[in-house]
Amino acid sequence: MSREAAIEFRAKINASKALQAEVARIFDVKDLVALGARHGLQFTAEEAVALGEAATAEGELSDFELELVAGGTPMCCNCHEGGPS
Repeated sequence: MSREAAIEFRAKINASKALQAEVARIFDVKDLVALGARHGLQFTAEEAVALGEAATAEGELSDFELELVAGGTPMCCNCHEGGPS
């Protein structure tokens, strides 16, 4: 269920400017997981990262996600805590 929850949360983020503003202030994938939990969706940091990597590899990023990547938001790379090692 948690991979599906991560997918559902991604859809919620892409549909909500208010949620996008919250996500834009996050610098740790663990905080993203906590935000998802506050919205009733349980998933792991690993599932969130894997979902993001799959979307990137398949070229399926939303405009908001592209802005995060282009802006160099630390959550989007592997060099910060919470990213895969």
